Amino acid sequence: MTRYLTPSKVGLLVLVSMYGDGDLCNHAIRKFLKFITLRVANSSTRTSAFKSTDPADPTVTVEELLQLASPYASPLPGRSLDYFVLKKLWSITSIHSLHEFFDSLQGLLFKSGDRRNESPNSKATRRILFLDVSPLGLFIRRARVEHDRMQFEDVIKLWNAFRAFRAPTEKAWMELSGKPALQGEVAVDEAWTQYTYLGNFEPNKAETTNSVEDVEKSLEFQLDRLQRYGIRAPYEVRERLKRLTLVPSAPTLTFFVKFYDAWKAGDFTSAHENLHRYFDYTMQTGAKSNYQYALLHKSMLQVDFGRFSEAIKVLNETIAMARENQDAECLNLSLSWQNHLLRAYPKHMAAMFMAGSEKESLYFLKMKAKEGKLWSILSSSLLNEAKILLSSGGGVPTAISLLSEVSKLNTQHHIVGNWNSHAMTLSTIMGRLGLASLTQSYCELSFHGYSACAATDETLRAVCLSASLANCEGDYEKSEQLLSNVDGNVTGLMKLNQFLHTYKDLLKLKRLLHNNDIQAAYRIMAELNVRPYQDTDIQFHVAILNIEYLCKSSNFPQAYEAIEDLGHKLQEEDGDVFQRVTVLLQKAHLFEAVGRPAQGFTVALRAANSAYRARLLPSLWEAVGLMAKIHSSLEQFEAARRLLEAVLPQTLTGGDAHLCAQLYMYLGDAFMGLAGTQQGDARIASLSKVEHSIDRAQAYSAKLGDSKTELEGIAKKMLVAEVLGQHGQTEERANEYIRLHVKHSRLLKTASAQVA
Repeated sequence: MTRYLTPSKVGLLVLVSMYGDGDLCNHAIRKFLKFITLRVANSSTRTSAFKSTDPADPTVTVEELLQLASPYASPLPGRSLDYFVLKKLWSITSIHSLHEFFDSLQGLLFKSGDRRNESPNSKATRRILFLDVSPLGLFIRRARVEHDRMQFEDVIKLWNAFRAFRAPTEKAWMELSGKPALQGEVAVDEAWTQYTYLGNFEPNKAETTNSVEDVEKSLEFQLDRLQRYGIRAPYEVRERLKRLTLVPSAPTLTFFVKFYDAWKAGDFTSAHENLHRYFDYTMQTGAKSNYQYALLHKSMLQVDFGRFSEAIKVLNETIAMARENQDAECLNLSLSWQNHLLRAYPKHMAAMFMAGSEKESLYFLKMKAKEGKLWSILSSSLLNEAKILLSSGGGVPTAISLLSEVSKLNTQHHIVGNWNSHAMTLSTIMGRLGLASLTQSYCELSFHGYSACAATDETLRAVCLSASLANCEGDYEKSEQLLSNVDGNVTGLMKLNQFLHTYKDLLKLKRLLHNNDIQAAYRIMAELNVRPYQDTDIQFHVAILNIEYLCKSSNFPQAYEAIEDLGHKLQEEDGDVFQRVTVLLQKAHLFEAVGRPAQGFTVALRAANSAYRARLLPSLWEAVGLMAKIHSSLEQFEAARRLLEAVLPQTLTGGDAHLCAQLYMYLGDAFMGLAGTQQGDARIASLSKVEHSIDRAQAYSAKLGDSKTELEGIAKKMLVAEVLGQHGQTEERANEYIRLHVKHSRLLKTASAQVA
């Protein structure tokens, strides 16, 4: 494998020499220069590791050269430019003429005083000369230097590869010129002629030459895609990497790409081995910038496999090295990763960082990003600041203001990598404000509009959130379809596969709890409780569903212990305000269920106060509904009615069918209590409102498959009919109750058999 030169680059040098010799017409110059510079400029401007985002193939075929030249006329009447391209290609008849071609390129470089003694009409005067520092001048200089450095064996390989490169045009050249493809060879030794010119050459079997630089550019592009989307390398790329590692001159970046692929596949041993091989090679070559970036990735690898103490040590080493080398970008990335660890793993990181270091590091990160004009890092820092505000219960208007700044930065500087995170943060805000339709819209924007420029794990989280919203609305078919559509995108990605399957089980468990299928729910809950989780959101969802399962099973002592444990854990880790309010609501429900309404009311009031301050409107509605239910149990029916009528219209926009069913059922209880204190028309009006509220509750329960609430509603409607003296309706509803109970029992048996 050559360091730089390939037949493609020789073909580009042919085009450069044609331009320099003045063989191009005016109409062709612009297109030729664009074609050349697109393929040679990148190699002279790459400066840092892991930064190639150019998807263009660095190789050029001879067909592309002819296709470029054929539309234009040449200075020779009756000939097109492709004739001159072929003439230049086939004028290189031997290794000796290949050397002469590279030597002739020196004449295209400008030197002061070159044209003092030349006549105005000479051919040299008509030449276009290139400055040494121009893109084409740099390309010519490097090509000549690399050619002079080549070993004779590599020159032979380049010559044979060049012959294979131009072989498809041999017939066309013979037709245009009327001459054999090779002519004018000098009389030399027969064996040397056979080897150098014609002998035993088969174009189809000739070795194709890839330069080390071309392979590095390809690897950098693949690595950029792997890092940006968080995916594994395609099968073809993995096979190519296997072949490259067998070549002595393979780029060191090969081992880094193999490390990344093994990491995402969950193969910790191979990932660690390839990363250390990359360390060894970078230390040999003295590429210190590559070394500190590799250290940062080692920290990420250790976190992914739960080795937090080692990850912190490596991260501290990365920060120290970035400061020593004055690499602002690596330093900012390291601080961003440290800030992420503090938020994502507070339990493991609390003992390793000082209190308040999160806000301090975020402030430092923002200042350094502004100083260095690192707009992508500044955008990410503002996003993190908005998330911290929401997590701590800070002002929603302030968070929206920060997101507006992020949107402005993303638009002005085309920071496509943060579009998805911006949309998901907005969806979180809309969800906390109880605007389910906008939450769903931002989720769909994330996985339909921004999936091409977002990491796979971010897109997966957007799909899971959208499926959860559909599940809350009772649209189970849509929820299952959304999750099934992403199966192929996470194939081979161990962590994302685990996340997806866990989320599917969570939604299935939630549905079973709504259906009151305790037996089937027990099996899934037992599986979820024994799995290890690193994701804090998944841990919280599993804990909450475990509490709901215990309450449904009437195991109240164990449920209370689980609530207390979760509450202490969130307090120690300074958990999200939404999670803390949710735990308070579970505690209030538990107290109400065990017949302690006074304690339940106190806890519900605390939850309502916290939810109001943090603008957690769905939690506020649930807390107010629970307070109204407790008011009804204490025979304060008017207060319960006023509370429920205040929050119910807003609840309908929240997209939570279970909460809507609960509140309508509570409202029916309040009207039933009021009817007991009224007489005449007022009593009849209250009883009719009871039936209306129960009908609405049953409609939402039917969406969820919550037969228990439906049966409870039928029983209450039987009581209303009996109070009104409508004995026919009482009997009819009794029969309806029996039919629904039998149907629900059959469905439970079927569901239990499927889960088993």
